[in-house]
Amino acid sequence: MSHELRTPLNGILGYAQLLSRSEELSPSSLRSVEAIEHCGDHLLMLISEILDLAKIEAGRLELENSTFELHEFLASVADIARLGATQAGLIFSHETRSAMAAFSDRRTATSYGRSCLICSAMPLNLRNAAPYRSA
Repeated sequence: MSHELRTPLNGILGYAQLLSRSEELSPSSLRSVEAIEHCGDHLLMLISEILDLAKIEAGRLELENSTFELHEFLASVADIARLGATQAGLIFSHETRSAMAAFSDRRTATSYGRSCLICSAMPLNLRNAAPYRSA
C-alpha cells in the first residue's frame, strides 16, 4: 500500500520542485507552487503516519527518539491553517516567541498525527475565528 500512495505523490512533488526553480514564474505563481509543494509534503507525512499507525496496531513499530524544532512545526501547521482560512475568506495570523527550543519527542501513537488533528480542527473553527495566543 505504501508504494501505491507514495509514487504518484512523489511525482507531483517532483514537478512542483521543478516548477519552483523556473525563472519564468511570477511571484504569485511561485507562491502557489510552493503551497502545492508544502501541502504535498504534508500529505506525504500524513501517509507515513497512517502507515505507522497500522504498524502500531500490528505491534510492529519500533519507537525512536527524534528532535524537532517546535517553532518550525508550528509555522508549518499555521501555513496549512492559513490556506484554509484564506479559502474561507478569513485572515489568519500566527506568531510565536523567537526563543523556542528544540524538543525531543518519544514518537508514539499519541505524538503521531498531532499536526493532523490540529489541521482537521481548523476548518471546524474557522467560522468562529478568534484571536489565540500561546503563553
